[in-house]
Amino acid sequence: MTRRLNKNDVISLNGVELEIVSLDPGRDSVILFDFETQTMRSMSLKQLRRKLSDGEATSNAAAATRGRIKNLEVDRPSYAQFLYFDAIRKGINDLVNKGNSIRKAINKLSESLVTLATGETRSMCSERQAYRIAGMGNDELLAMLPNYAARGNRTERYHPRMKEIVLQAIHDLYAVVHSRFSIPKLTETVNDIAWAEGILGRDKAVSRKYVRNFLVNNWSPDHGDYKRLHPSIAKSKKAIAKVRIKPGAPLNRVEIDTVKLPFVYLRGHKKFEHLWLMHAIDCETSMVLGWWLMSASPTTDDTYSCLGRAIFSKADLLTKMGINFTVDPYGLPMNIVFDNGTENAKPRLAGLTILGSNLQWAEVHGPHRKPFVERLNRSLKEALETMPGCTRFQGKDGERTKNAFNDGSLMTFEEIGHWIARWYYECWAHTPLERFITAEHEVDKCLGVTPAERWAKFESENVLPLCPTQEDWRRARFMKSTGSLSARTGITFERFTFRGENLPHLIHQYGPDHKVDFFYNPHDFRTIYVPDKETREWVELVNSEVDSNTPAYSFDVAKQRKKEKRAAHNPSPFRAQFKSDVIARSTGKPSKKQTKDADRKATFDDEREKQAQARAEENPLKRNSALDPSFDTFVAADAVEPLVKHKKSGRATK
Repeated sequence: MTRRLNKNDVISLNGVELEIVSLDPGRDSVILFDFETQTMRSMSLKQLRRKLSDGEATSNAAAATRGRIKNLEVDRPSYAQFLYFDAIRKGINDLVNKGNSIRKAINKLSESLVTLATGETRSMCSERQAYRIAGMGNDELLAMLPNYAARGNRTERYHPRMKEIVLQAIHDLYAVVHSRFSIPKLTETVNDIAWAEGILGRDKAVSRKYVRNFLVNNWSPDHGDYKRLHPSIAKSKKAIAKVRIKPGAPLNRVEIDTVKLPFVYLRGHKKFEHLWLMHAIDCETSMVLGWWLMSASPTTDDTYSCLGRAIFSKADLLTKMGINFTVDPYGLPMNIVFDNGTENAKPRLAGLTILGSNLQWAEVHGPHRKPFVERLNRSLKEALETMPGCTRFQGKDGERTKNAFNDGSLMTFEEIGHWIARWYYECWAHTPLERFITAEHEVDKCLGVTPAERWAKFESENVLPLCPTQEDWRRARFMKSTGSLSARTGITFERFTFRGENLPHLIHQYGPDHKVDFFYNPHDFRTIYVPDKETREWVELVNSEVDSNTPAYSFDVAKQRKKEKRAAHNPSPFRAQFKSDVIARSTGKPSKKQTKDADRKATFDDEREKQAQARAEENPLKRNSALDPSFDTFVAADAVEPLVKHKKSGRATK
């Protein structure tokens, strides 16, 4: 539940505490009591809401209760009935398993409320219905009912096989996407099959009325005409509009959607054709609360940016853009309806429940779940389809894309955004809507037939929901994680280290290597925030890899950029060769080691060799020491080897 201004609420304005004595939305007046001067003050109610939106004033109103997340895909009466019966069946079975009879189990369940799987409670059904759920109904009563099946014609007009033929033909030929067969052609096909099988004479034929009635009587949402439609529109065509959606008050229901605009535009000197617009509409007054224009595919951060414009005042922005506006619609929605696009990720947007908003997601291909914003999409395209660069032709987007690239004086990205804002608050806000005109039959007083008139009427007669504080909005927008606070590296998150001038302060409070909670924006990798231990205010830590000129990349994009830079680097061949040589030397076989005795022996031999050389140098030998050299020689007798004679060859050998 969202917060509102009430009597006796205390407002802090410029450091002065003021209490609300009375509220008069009709006169746009609020009377305040100044505790310091003990005097009364008056102020415009719109001016007070604007100061609360801008953060110049704060309120001590009760905190908003946490919202609920609701999935519209299972939010249908049949599913709710199934949950109700299933809870009763489980309750009966549990009591029976504990030794109770069926009757005692039903009596015990009747004494309390039935708790469903969703946490909701409902009253117990009747005893007869409980027996039926438990499978203990009185089957004998069925025998007393009249046997209507035995009345009427005793024989059927066509052979029983005819139903099988018609059903099979519908399933195979008619109930397919973009089928070529119509009812007349389907009837001819059925007759040909029946004639070929001999179950129908050539002089007889099945009529178109029989085939059509068979299709209608055997119709279900999962086959028939709906299977001939494309899956993207089949679900909305199946939907049945039972009652008109009536939110009852502004900001009770807000629908948000992203639409791709059919425009070719200029950005710099280049032409682009991809342009997305996200906008939020209040379903009670049809006033556009916020919008966000993008040239890249939308993300959850874009969704928060669009919701930020819807929740807080836009008067300064519209004035700066030169837009003529009569009302400034803003405030915290009670219920927000999203689609299942990638920009509406549930884990990230679940933080909005902290503010008190209930969140709902429509199923895939379910535009009928958010009809107000879908009608706004079409009206916007039709209003701007004559502008240069538009690709619409005969109501279809993208039919003249090639021609749009050749259009003269293409609009820029900023110019398209300006035209869209002008259409929101100068045209659409003052357009009489048919549903406002017909709604006047149900009420006695006129609420206005245009969105601006309705918003102004409600604003003058009711106290609209307050905006959250900037601190609460940032807490809802950021995600929470846990990390270790290191005195050397700060906090490491997603392979980035966050430090900065505030790190010593946090280390002094929490101590080194302490686990702390921190908040971060997934689309800004530059900073994270750690709550102060005493004041709980957020203390900023800065990514050690960034400086004042670094763009605010998302964590995913920043990691991808680092990965691409590593992959684009060409390593030096010298570095690769050095690493290869180090590995070869490190894994090579070591040389054989000498023993201790061998080392000692080698040392001794070397020393002896040096001593011998020294002695030789000290006492060298003379060249010719003999006085009379003699050259006479003789041969000793034992020095001559005997000759041996071979017996066979007769040759002599040594």
